[in-house]
Amino acid sequence: DVGRYPTQSEGLQALVSSNGRVPGWNGPYLYKGQVPLDPWGAPYRYDAPGKNGPFDLYTLGRDGKEGGTDEDAD
Repeated sequence: DVGRYPTQSEGLQALVSSNGRVPGWNGPYLYKGQVPLDPWGAPYRYDAPGKNGPFDLYTLGRDGKEGGTDEDAD
């Protein structure tokens, strides 16, 4: 609706509420009007711009730390 991804400072919260300064915002865009947590109950990480594209959306895994393997992997 707004023609771009949320900025780093707007974060994922921009998908559930408007700051009133984004023309065309027509949300909320997420079910139940809230940003869900990752499977381990932590907030998802959002980087814009991302290292792998316009944005990166990721979790730090079960251990909540960078790196790791299996369920601890980012």
